[in-house]
Amino acid sequence: MWRWIVLAFALLFIASRLTRLRPSAHDKKLELLRQTAAQMGLAVRFWTLRTSGYQRRQLPESGYMYYFPWPITDQPQALWAVWLNAEGEVQNIAGNVPALAQQWLVAFRQNFPEHWAMLECSATGIGLLWQERGEPDDVKNIAQALDVLRKNFDVIVN
Repeated sequence: MWRWIVLAFALLFIASRLTRLRPSAHDKKLELLRQTAAQMGLAVRFWTLRTSGYQRRQLPESGYMYYFPWPITDQPQALWAVWLNAEGEVQNIAGNVPALAQQWLVAFRQNFPEHWAMLECSATGIGLLWQERGEPDDVKNIAQALDVLRKNFDVIVN
């Protein structure tokens, strides 16, 4: 009798471990968003505050940055970053941020109320750090907008 009880607990333990290995619905949604980003030409990279060089306490500790890379021949002369907090306040956190970039964040806010985001122009490309709480169509819209910013960078530089 005890053998069957021990065997049943062992099987339940193994089954519970196996179900934890499967991705959750949230993980599947994030994977879909990142796959859509890759299909749109965005590079998705893990980002941390510690390695970013930014000193703002209100920035998240880590997240995923959606970058539209620069063409090899077109590296930016000016690097900048602008932060949109959850309350809707826009703050320059690095460099001389173009007005068009700030306007883009205001438009982002209309689509994602009560969310935070950081728009960055770095040596990697034009990137967006956001909460990843959208749909694949939102990622497509973000990619298209970042592409417009990237292609018109010489126009938006102050």
